[in-house]
Amino acid sequence: MAGIFADRYGRKPLIVLGLSLFSLSNFSAALADDLMLLFVSRLIGGIGSAALVPSIMAYAADIATNEQRTKAMSYIGASMSSGFIIGPGVGGLLAEFGMRTPFFASACIGVLAMIGSMVFLPESLSLEHRLTRQQSRDKKPNVFLQLALSIKSRFFVLLFLVFVLTFGLTHFDAIYPLYVVQSYGFTSRDIAILFTLCSLMGTFNQIMLTTRLIRRFGEKKTINYTLLLSSISFVLLLLSGNFCMSCLSRCCFSPVTTSCGQRSTRFSPREPGKNKDSSLE
Repeated sequence: MAGIFADRYGRKPLIVLGLSLFSLSNFSAALADDLMLLFVSRLIGGIGSAALVPSIMAYAADIATNEQRTKAMSYIGASMSSGFIIGPGVGGLLAEFGMRTPFFASACIGVLAMIGSMVFLPESLSLEHRLTRQQSRDKKPNVFLQLALSIKSRFFVLLFLVFVLTFGLTHFDAIYPLYVVQSYGFTSRDIAILFTLCSLMGTFNQIMLTTRLIRRFGEKKTINYTLLLSSISFVLLLLSGNFCMSCLSRCCFSPVTTSCGQRSTRFSPREPGKNKDSSLE
């Protein structure tokens, strides 16, 4: 749904909408007095993320040339990893002033980002392109039918791969702290340091390493090799609770997800003749 609306009405409106829902989600969480309201706030945040993240990636694909897409996706991944670096530390400090304070702070940051996007972010799709898509009478199949039809598409493997990686990484982040506490006696301080180190390594990979790996070995080999390394690391993670093994298992995800994102954008339609002179240097 977000992709369809972003193609018809532009990337900027979806980015602004996603940021507004993100802010609303955090305000709701800060004011929640029971568990059900927290669930509702997370639902709103999930809808906002669904509108925001694909639109940001599509925006980057619009303004970057084919040669620059790897770098663009790396920068996006690095910015997300940086959030994981800064967020836990700042959130922990703000929690000293009350458990609701981090939610209020995050909501205010979201509002500032929304206002900044409205004022300073130009639309990447031309008005002509958007009007053409809006006036198109091509009947779009519903979302579930599109998911079913995607099985026959050229990029289904990439869709499935990104889904598996996201699914696994999300559950890893949720379960891993419980696992190391019960199995190896990690403290909350150990877990915070571990996640910060993993995020730093991930940011380094996405900015410095991923582009070089893809240039040297190609996207397909980079995905295959880093997937294999990730699988081995996760198996070893079950047998060892040291910091190095944990960092290795996390940092290996960065080249995989960035490579998948860069490769998948090759299948996305672009406005003819656009972005020939754009530069990310």
